[in-house]
Amino acid sequence: MQRVMSAGMIAMVVLWGLLSPDSLDSVLSLLLASITRNFGWFYLWVVLGLVLMAISVTRAISQDWHAEQRRDKDLRKKMREFIKE
Repeated sequence: MQRVMSAGMIAMVVLWGLLSPDSLDSVLSLLLASITRNFGWFYLWVVLGLVLMAISVTRAISQDWHAEQRRDKDLRKKMREFIKE
C-alpha cells in the first residue's frame, strides 16, 4: 500500500511538472527558500549526512562486488584444476 501511495505521489509531481513547469518551479523555489531560512544549518547538516550515507553505501556495495568477483575467479580456477585431474 505504501508503494502505491509513494508511486502515486511521485506520478502527481511528475505530471504537475509536465503540465505546468513554471508553477512547480515557483512552489519548489518557495519551499526551498522557506526550508533554508527556517532550518538553515540543520538542513545543511541533514543534506551532508545523506550525501555521506550515499557514499558509504556505494563503497560497501562496490567492496562486496569486488569480493564476489575475487571469489568467482578463485572458484573458476579450482574448477579448471578439478577438470584437469
